[in-house]
Amino acid sequence: REAFEMDPQQRHLLQVTYEALENSGISPSDTSGEEVGVFVGASSLDYGNTAAFDPSVFTGHFMTGNTLSIAANRISYIFNLTGPSFTVDTACSSSLVAMNEAVRALNSGAIDTAIVAGVNLLASPFPFVGFSQATMLS
Repeated sequence: REAFEMDPQQRHLLQVTYEALENSGISPSDTSGEEVGVFVGASSLDYGNTAAFDPSVFTGHFMTGNTLSIAANRISYIFNLTGPSFTVDTACSSSLVAMNEAVRALNSGAIDTAIVAGVNLLASPFPFVGFSQATMLS
């Protein structure tokens, strides 16, 4: 039920994090309990907004599954990572800022490993049309 109510962006982040660890030769069990930083750039809440007019969907799973600040923390929780974990929303530069924060944490010695991801899904036509009219999409 939780996965069903979760923004597809969060499901995608979990999948690609697993794949990134696997492709890098790092087993998720190797990082369990380690000081691995998770830095996510995200700025769209479009999926959750599609249900905004149906109060019956507002369960605990829906609320955490459709909150940007939870995206990085969900990765940390699922993979049992104990380093810094946060989601950055600076619109178009979100992923860049997340990467910069990861580099800063690595350079300072706060962490030895970082997971950096970016995600942005336009789930309804409204933001797509608006951003297109503003010539903000490539």
